Amino acid sequence: MLNIMIKYFILITLLYSSFCVHSQNIADVFFPENDISYYGQTGTNGKEYNGMGILKFNKSGIYAGDFSRGKFHGKGIQINPTDQPIKNCYDGCIYVGKWFRGKKEGYGILYNNIGELIYKGEFSNDKPIEQFLSAPDSIQRFSITEINGELFVGETINNIPNGIGIFLDDTGYTLCNVKNGSKYGVGILIIPPKNWGVFNIEDGLYYPIAFSHEQDARREKFKINQEKERMELINTFANLLVEGSQIISEMHETINPSSASYSEDTYNSSSSNSGSSKNNKQQKNEKNSLSDQSNYNSDKATYSRYDSMLSAAFAGNREASDSEIKNWQSKMKKLRKKWEAKGKDFPHSSNEDK
Repeated sequence: MLNIMIKYFILITLLYSSFCVHSQNIADVFFPENDISYYGQTGTNGKEYNGMGILKFNKSGIYAGDFSRGKFHGKGIQINPTDQPIKNCYDGCIYVGKWFRGKKEGYGILYNNIGELIYKGEFSNDKPIEQFLSAPDSIQRFSITEINGELFVGETINNIPNGIGIFLDDTGYTLCNVKNGSKYGVGILIIPPKNWGVFNIEDGLYYPIAFSHEQDARREKFKINQEKERMELINTFANLLVEGSQIISEMHETINPSSASYSEDTYNSSSSNSGSSKNNKQQKNEKNSLSDQSNYNSDKATYSRYDSMLSAAFAGNREASDSEIKNWQSKMKKLRKKWEAKGKDFPHSSNEDK
């Protein structure tokens, strides 16, 4: 990580240059190491961006804000290089506003390559849908300024931080909302490369919500539970194999009894043919019974797997959307009703009805 004084020097140089913001230089300030491109919260797997954070994308672009399952989702800032306007946004190089699954959606603001406001209004399907300003607004800008010993990269009105942006100090970076120079609302304090804390900021006080070390502990617990679930599945399938082998053995003994002895004179040719026909029918029934039992055991194992997945999700050890949970419960219910309709006893977990 670059020394904070070097960062100050670079950003102050930008502040007095002809451009208010230059994405490439800011990307270098926030991500001096080539092998690091993200700071902030992640999902359970530790790889997917999930929560609040700062991302370098396409080598020189910057996104700072909310993520959901690896996509820009919520509220955030996109800063493109000055010579690469944002797609579908005319001369806009900076976007501040709402996102939905990776696309600009809802209210948002566009600034040009020197930080002037050029659009304020609604977006739909990643595009602005209202009229651009007839002339840039130089009062509300996206710029770099200094306040209370910190550098600020973000929205300003009359050069005072107002809106959303990133503060830099000798600790790290704070991404949050700001009004008349004061931080407020939910924000994230990032201490590169891996440490962070999410806070609710009120009247200069930071009320903690979550920390990186807590997430690391939950992730380790999730890995342990995953391994436990994997071993349970292995044991379930092993038991099914044993049961299947026993059933096959019993079927074989039923069809070909070893203890019985028959005399050739016991039956005449007619009764022999009749017995043969009955044996064929019996064998067919036994095969059907064997197939039915195999399907029953397989469905029980599938039901158990969904039950384990739901248990992990309800305990907070596995990420799952509401639609995924409903889908698993629906599949469990179908399996149970299928076998109950056939008169078979079948498990009924409470997770199925939650």
